[in-house]
Amino acid sequence: MSKICKRCGADSGDYNLCKDCYFENQEFLDTNINNYKCKLCDKSSGGYSLCYNCRKNFDEGTYLTCIKCGKFKEDDKKLCKQCEEKTKSENINIIQKKQDEIKSSELRDYRKKFEAKYKTIDGHYVRSRGEVMIADFLFRNKIRYIYEKRVCKNGEEYYPDFFLPDQSIYIEYWGSEDKNYMNLKQKKKEFYKVNKLLLLQIDNQDIQNLSDQLEKSLEKMGISQDWE
Repeated sequence: MSKICKRCGADSGDYNLCKDCYFENQEFLDTNINNYKCKLCDKSSGGYSLCYNCRKNFDEGTYLTCIKCGKFKEDDKKLCKQCEEKTKSENINIIQKKQDEIKSSELRDYRKKFEAKYKTIDGHYVRSRGEVMIADFLFRNKIRYIYEKRVCKNGEEYYPDFFLPDQSIYIEYWGSEDKNYMNLKQKKKEFYKVNKLLLLQIDNQDIQNLSDQLEKSLEKMGISQDWE
């Protein structure tokens, strides 16, 4: 029994298509086969959904498209170049944010460990006896100061022991030999240097002659007066 052509319904003998429909279909394929484009790379695919290279890469488990944006790429990496660069930038920002969080944590731990419980003659509370002596010296000599005024530059923030607003001078009293404190000290010194901030440093050995040390240091910074 003859078959019916699935295209036109005519008698097709033993075939799915009659002779006329077969040649018409073949002519259409021959004409349009080169217009078939690979759905991934848009190159000629010879009538297939994927070209030979994309099919081969797919069979071998190679990433044909970027796993982030979905765009076709010609290498075996998971990300295209654009997404790779963007990811690097994002990772750098994440690392920087984490470093900032660590620094902030160090400051919080230090400020929590050393409570401001020492009272100065003008009523301020500071974190050590050495700071009391510095605050009292400034008060007696009528030099305005702000205790632990927050300073923030380029994403970093610290709390200097003293800030003299009229002279734009920062004063740090390095009164501890604790390892974590020494790390914080080095970071703060670098912060002042990088941001070109005027810093007066007081160490433990300066406390015995604190008034003389402060007078000499402040005079070098342009503050001259009759000291009390």
